[in-house]
Amino acid sequence: MRRLPHPPAALAALLLAFLFAATPARGEDAPPEGSRLAELAFLVGEFHGEGKSADGSFGYQEQLTAAWILGGQALEIRSKSTVGGTVVFEDRRIISYDAKTDRWRMRQWAEGRVRVYTGVRHKHQIDFEESAQEHGKGVEPAPAWHYEFTPENYFKAGAPGFRYTLKTKDGEDWKPFLAGKLGSQWKDPGKAGGLGLRQFDATVAGMQAQVHHPDGKGPYPLIVFSPGGGAESSDGYRPYGRWFATWGYVTVIVAFNDKDADERAGKFGKVIDWALAEHAREGSPLHGLLDTERVAAAGHSRGGYAALVAGAKDERIDAVLALAPSGPSEGSADAHAPAACVIIGTADQFRGAAQKAYAMQRGERVYIEIEGMEHMLTPREQVLKLVRRSTCFLEWALKGDARYREPLLEAADGVTVQQSRLETK
Repeated sequence: MRRLPHPPAALAALLLAFLFAATPARGEDAPPEGSRLAELAFLVGEFHGEGKSADGSFGYQEQLTAAWILGGQALEIRSKSTVGGTVVFEDRRIISYDAKTDRWRMRQWAEGRVRVYTGVRHKHQIDFEESAQEHGKGVEPAPAWHYEFTPENYFKAGAPGFRYTLKTKDGEDWKPFLAGKLGSQWKDPGKAGGLGLRQFDATVAGMQAQVHHPDGKGPYPLIVFSPGGGAESSDGYRPYGRWFATWGYVTVIVAFNDKDADERAGKFGKVIDWALAEHAREGSPLHGLLDTERVAAAGHSRGGYAALVAGAKDERIDAVLALAPSGPSEGSADAHAPAACVIIGTADQFRGAAQKAYAMQRGERVYIEIEGMEHMLTPREQVLKLVRRSTCFLEWALKGDARYREPLLEAADGVTVQQSRLETK
């Protein structure tokens, strides 16, 4: 199963950033106006932005500083990429102009190797093609890179900054990522995700289930959701299935027909098996719809605790969302440790059980309390806060979108993040 990315390896393969300038300036050491090197003046300044992979699975915060050096004979660029505040990549680049070849030359130092590039202009885009690579002792050769720089003011007059794409030799590239903090350009996790949805009922391993999925081609991550109590019916959780479908998830809500949380945990795997089989079966509403590398277990009350236990047992589960989990507090000897999010209300009689369940988690984890929310997920205004945090967690942990880490952890409006351990391993 795909985990949260190992940043250096992922970044060594590919990177894109969509950047806005904070303080663009020419500087005293700028080369003469009209010179070839001066054409790179749009890179000068301090920039902040974000980037992600072509499939949207990895996201990075990007900081870049560029300044003229050596009396305007070269341009120095320093960049730093972070995930959740952890630095995952740093590099230094020096760009100069070669009058003999009428081309720019860039040397890049990063991860124990030096890359050499030749730069040329194509219409409104400047390309740097890797022409040589030197790597130190014990550093394996890496795929060649190809940079494409485009001044942002070409797309929007007067807008400072630029966009760059880094491609590998096989033509892969990373799609643009919206820059800035959560705002109008982002999908608000407190509102529906904007996708159309569909629903159908099914029988899964003898259990009644309802399936909600986006009205699109996918692929979409899978969520297996367990109701609370004896789980005789899944009807009361229909709004959650519909909600997550609008955000691009296939949600299977199952009436597990048992009262024992540990026994129920073992049935999560049967639901995953069924969903994967439907994904492969022609004629199924789920045919070809699932991202089989991204699976979450979720649930409420006893179902939330069962989801935590299932996550420790089934290596296909990448994330666990436990809403007001209630259950025994014994630890697990199972080695699997998916990312976990426990959310409970301050008016919930099972707060102690939820805290113990959270303490059992050995992977990346977060524990959130919502002021005034009761065990049956009421009142409504508090549940909306729960839904918002749940969406942030799934976008961060299951889809790997680092932008949602900040709204997941913010303490505001009666929501308290009691504990968290979200450092990428």
